[in-house]
Order: sequence, then structure tokens, then C-alpha cells
Amino acid sequence: MDYAVVLYFDNETDNIIRQYMSLAADVSGNRYMMDNHIPPHITVAAFSVDDVVPVLSEMLGLEGKIAQGGIVLESVGSFSPNVIYLQPSLDSYLMMAAIEVRQALSRIVALDPLYTPPRWFPHVSLAVKLTQAEHNEALAAVRERFEPISGGVVRLGIMKCNPFRPMANWALRG
Repeated sequence: MDYAVVLYFDNETDNIIRQYMSLAADVSGNRYMMDNHIPPHITVAAFSVDDVVPVLSEMLGLEGKIAQGGIVLESVGSFSPNVIYLQPSLDSYLMMAAIEVRQALSRIVALDPLYTPPRWFPHVSLAVKLTQAEHNEALAAVRERFEPISGGVVRLGIMKCNPFRPMANWALRG
């Protein structure tokens, strides 16, 4: 089974991102993110295992080691034609949080190389599984209304992928 380790946002930031997700869904008609209850997040690691329990135990060891931090979502981008996303500034906070997670997990699982430097491209998906027409409509609408977001990262979690299902999450050190 496939899993992801993700960073979650504070309530205010989460709500703003959800407005852009709703806009993309309303304009394109593609409601995959909404219908599958996928919350705004940044994936910092991904892996595939049959038994996630050892990973959950390892993640408990990170509790209190990673601090909450500020984040700036500075632009709208796309992996054409399938995904529209918000791109964060890749600052030292985001890099260090991802490194902490990867170092802990690399001892017990093989990490997906797409989520390790230099290939890791942090982003917050707004819409996925788009057709070209849906992509074009949603991207234009989101770009027209987008304003950079200064927000906060406050939780770390593990989710099962495809279908999405949260497994656990922890508050980051305040």
C-alpha cells in the first residue's frame, strides 16, 4: 500500500487554500479533491509498505522534534494537464522539516525518490486528475484570483493514498 507523510496547515491557511480548491472544482467540474475529502497538505515523503505500524511508531519518535513554522504559498502552477497546485517558497523551514522526516523513515522504509532531493518539488494540490479542458479552465480562474498566502504549518500526518485516508497526525512543537 502507498502512504505519504504530509504537513498540514493552521486553520486560517487551510480555509484559504480550500477556497482555491473549491474555485478550481466549481470552474472545472472536477471535484476529485473535494469528493475524496483530501485536505490541503504538502507531501514531504512517500513510501509503500504492507504494514504501516512500524512507520507509525517511528513517526511517534518525531513528536516534538519538528517545530511549527511559517510558510509562503507564492504562486500557482501546474503539472499539465493533470494537476493544479500552489507552490510554497522552498525555505530552510520546509527543507529541514522534510529532512527530519526522511532521515527518520529512511531507516525503516524505502522512500519514493520523487519525494527526495533533488527531485522533490513541494506543492499544495488544488485539483488533480484533470482533463486538459478542466485544467485550462481551473488554472485560468485560480491564477486570476490568486494572492500569495502567508500561513503556518502546525501538524504532521501520515495518509494512505488512493483512496485517501488519514492514518494519524501529530501537532508540531509550538
